[in-house]
Parts: sequence; C-alpha cells; structure tokens
Amino acid sequence: MKGAALAIQTASGVFLQLFDLSTGQLAQTARVPPKFPIQFSLHPIGFINDSGQLSVSQAHYLPSGEPEVSTQLVDADGSITPAAASVLGPKYTEVLGSSFDFRGGRVWFLCPVYSARIDRQPRCTLTSASLREAASASSEIPPPPDDRVIGSGQPNLGFPSSDLAVLLAQDRLWFYSFSTRSFRQMNLPETPHHIRWAEFPGQPKFSSDGRFAAVPVYMFHYPLFEEGEVPHGAKIVVVDMTTLQILQTI
Repeated sequence: MKGAALAIQTASGVFLQLFDLSTGQLAQTARVPPKFPIQFSLHPIGFINDSGQLSVSQAHYLPSGEPEVSTQLVDADGSITPAAASVLGPKYTEVLGSSFDFRGGRVWFLCPVYSARIDRQPRCTLTSASLREAASASSEIPPPPDDRVIGSGQPNLGFPSSDLAVLLAQDRLWFYSFSTRSFRQMNLPETPHHIRWAEFPGQPKFSSDGRFAAVPVYMFHYPLFEEGEVPHGAKIVVVDMTTLQILQTI
C-alpha cells in the first residue's frame, strides 16, 4: 500500500492518521505515547527507505548534555514496535527537524552553536546514528571547504538520495557526495530590499527521483539600534540537482 501519514501532537503523545493513497481513504489510526518525561516538542515522522513502514522519533537531552533519540515503527495495521535501542549523540550537539534522514534511516547530530555570528563558529564534522540498528556503521559529513560556511550550527539539511546530502547556509547550498567525499557549491542570488537585508534557505523538498529541489528562502532585515530581525516572507527557488541551475523563483 502506498501511504501517507499525518501526525498530531497531543498531551498524551503523537496521534497518527495513516492514509491509503490508492483510495484516498483513512486506513488506520495509532497513538505513540511519550517516551521521555521531558522531551523536545519535536516528533519527526517519515517512511523508512520509502517503504510502507512509518518511523516516529522522539528526543530529549540527558543531564550530561547528550541528545537521546528513540524511534518506534508503525506498521500499516497500526501496530507499534521499537526500532532499536535509543541512540545518543555527542555532548551538546543539536537535533532539529531536518536532522532526520528517513530515506536512509539515520539521524544527524548538528554541531552546537558557540557564537551568534556564523563567521565565528568553529568548523566541525556532523555525525549520525542509525534509527534502526544500534550497532550500525557511523556516517559523517566533514565541514565544507569555505571557512565562512561552517558545519557548525547548521539548522537545515536535506537528503535527496542515499549518496547526497545538502547543507544549507546563508546565501549558498553545499552538496556533499558520500561516495566521492567531495563538495559542490551553489550560490543563491539575493534580492535585497533593505540596507541590512539577509536571506537564509530553509529545509528543501525533493522530487521522488531526486532530480529537482524546491528550496524555501526566508527573507528578513536587521533593524537599526534594535535586537532581532524583521521578517519579509519567503520565496521558493526550484533547482535542477544535476546541473545546479535555478529553474524558477516563485
């Protein structure tokens, strides 16, 4: 069954609605109870390796500073089973919505933020763990070669295929190939409307064959003599992943 899932966060856990896309009908419901007493308001879901098995993850921090991620699998009939033992990330690393690569069945631990300025962040390597097998081999993403764009504090990742990871940074995208261990860079042109204008890409969505990406780019400016930022909405940039060319800006 080709399916889709809708997750609704409640006080008693995550309420799931499973849909059969061939009929457009609600096929099953399930409720995943909270795993940890105090946890992130983050409940990412996705189908493991594009299969019919739905993965639901929950995360929290240990008192010692390591993020702990627990994953449960939901079958088409609504039955729930633990995927594997909980996995731990390095101390003080971060887990965000874009940390989860359900296509590859992995969670990525993002480097902690040491400075509010991206150019003062130390370079670091992104590490990961399997959502299904506690003893699986580790996988890493080294920092990009440009010192101005560090693997640290990177809030947005994308995984269009098993061999490619996309790291999003201000004004540019980095494409990392796991097989060749090499980077390609793509600059995103700005459309400044203010003297203190800034743009930052958000988590991309990919076509089913991984050939195209739709990247939301959030626009804002920094006010003079005030803290914070003033949002100006977003634009959508459609990218050809083969040629790294922008096909359309909406």
